[in-house]
Amino acid sequence: MSEDYDPKEYCQIAFSEVSGLCSNPEDAFRQIAMFMGFNPMNINEMFPIGERYKEVLENDLGDAECSSINAVHNWVLARAWQLHSEDGEEVLDAIRIAWQEARERCSDSGMWI
Repeated sequence: MSEDYDPKEYCQIAFSEVSGLCSNPEDAFRQIAMFMGFNPMNINEMFPIGERYKEVLENDLGDAECSSINAVHNWVLARAWQLHSEDGEEVLDAIRIAWQEARERCSDSGMWI
């Protein structure tokens, strides 16, 4: 390996490449949902995400939602889908941005995620 070897960077590149190998973005988001701890029932409620994300985002993240890890996860996944499908963000960047936004919104309500 070269002196410039950065395992974190290689891992990030690998995840980006893997998500690009999915047959469509929804498949990548389904896998990410499983990584986030969604169970089969949660996944069935959220997918097809392209049809469900706007409904989830309409509720935003208030006190009640921020106190429910399921509601936060749903919002993060829906917001990431919006960032990816409407704004062209890469899948992993969309997830990172959505989590950051969720943290900010919930901290405004005094909740820390």
